[in-house]
Amino acid sequence: MKKNTFVVRFLCILLMAALLFSVTGFAVLEPTETAHFSIPTDIQRIMELQEPACLANNNLYNALPKDNFGNAIFPDDFAGSFIDEDDYKLVIQLTKITDEQILYYSKLCNDSSAIKFAEVEYSWKYLESMMQYVNLLHNKGIQILSAEIQIQENCFFIKTPTEQVDIASNILENEWKTDTFPVFISEGSPVQQYSSLCGGDRIYNTYSQQGCSLGVCGSFNGNNAFVTCGHGNGWQTTITHLTNYNATGIVESQSFSLNYNAPSYGDYSIVRITNNTKTMLVRGQNGTLYTVTNIFVPTPNAYVIKYGNSSGYGLYQMESAIALITNTVTTGSYPTIPGGTSQNAYAKYLYPAHYCSVGTVAQPGDSGGPVYYLDGSSAKVLGTVVGSPGLEPYTLYISPLYLAVTQGFSLS
Repeated sequence: MKKNTFVVRFLCILLMAALLFSVTGFAVLEPTETAHFSIPTDIQRIMELQEPACLANNNLYNALPKDNFGNAIFPDDFAGSFIDEDDYKLVIQLTKITDEQILYYSKLCNDSSAIKFAEVEYSWKYLESMMQYVNLLHNKGIQILSAEIQIQENCFFIKTPTEQVDIASNILENEWKTDTFPVFISEGSPVQQYSSLCGGDRIYNTYSQQGCSLGVCGSFNGNNAFVTCGHGNGWQTTITHLTNYNATGIVESQSFSLNYNAPSYGDYSIVRITNNTKTMLVRGQNGTLYTVTNIFVPTPNAYVIKYGNSSGYGLYQMESAIALITNTVTTGSYPTIPGGTSQNAYAKYLYPAHYCSVGTVAQPGDSGGPVYYLDGSSAKVLGTVVGSPGLEPYTLYISPLYLAVTQGFSLS
C-alpha cells in the first residue's frame, strides 16, 4: 500500500452553527438549576490549540456540496482529514498534491496557516465503495461486527468473530486478485446475548407522562444509575421501565434549560436506579447486545450507532471532529407540566452526525437512547440522543456522555 504514514493521536472537538431543531423526545418540567460544568484545564488548553484547525475543518465541510441526506460530497482526490496532535494542524489527505489543489483547499478552509497536506493512495470515495465487500461477506454468512474507514491508515477495516477471520480473508482474496487491496480483516469477540436493564430500553416519566429511551448504565454517588435525556425528566421525578413495568429510578441530576441566555451544557439526566438490575449493555441491530467498555472520543467521519426504543438501530457518521460549540440551539418546545403551555428548551455543546441510509432515522421517543462506536463486541459510548433538525431529519444531535461524567457519573 503506497502512502505517507502519519503516526498521530488526536483529540477532536466538534463545531457546528446554531440551528433550530425539534428533539426526538417529549415534555420538560419546571427547570431546575442547570448542572455546573467546568472543562478540565488540560482539555481546555487542547481545545484552544486546536481551534484554528477545527474552524478550518468546519469551513471545509460547510463549503462542500451535500447529498439528499445532508452528507458532504467529497472531491475525487479527497481522502479524509484529521488533527495532528503534534502541531494541532488539520491534515488534509489527498491522492495527489498539486499547487492547484493546495490553493483550492486553502480557500475552502479559509485559513492556510491551520492546515497541511499528506498524499495517500486511496480516496475517500474509493474506500467508501469497499462497503460492497461488507455486503458480500454478509451474504456469504460472515458475521460483521464492525466496518469502517480508517482515515489515518488510509484503508478499510472489517471485524468479524475470531473463527471467521480466515474464511472472510479467503473470500476477499478470491474476489480481489491484486497485491494492493485496501480492506483488512481483524478479529472481534463473540457478542453477549443477555438482557436486563440496558441502553435502548423504553422508559417513561410518571409525572410528565412522556416516554424516552435509556442511554447507558453506570454509577452515580455510589449508587447504580443510568443516563438518559434531560428534557421530559424533571428533578426528583420517577422513571418507569416499560419492558417489565417496574418503577426503575429517581432523577437525581439533570442538564436542560428553558432560558435562552443560560443554555444547558448538553441535554441529559442521571437517574438513580431504585428497583431493577443494571447491565453494562446497549442494544444493537437485530436484537444483538454489546458490552459497554469506555467513552468514545469522536474522530473525523467516524461511524456511530444510534439505538432508540421507537426507531431501533440506525447508522450515523460524525459530521466533523469538533466537540465544543459556543452557539445556543433549541431542543424543541415542551409543556412545563402535562398538558400545559409549551416553552422552548435550549442547549449547547452537542455533536452532530448524519444518517448513512442504514437502519432507521431517529424518531419521537428515541431521546436519551445510546449513541456508540462499535469495536468488535464492545461499545464505546459517545453520548445520548437529543434530536434532529425539523427540516433535516437525517441529521442527529447528540449529548456527550463526557458531560454526565463531569457531574459524577461513571461507567462502572
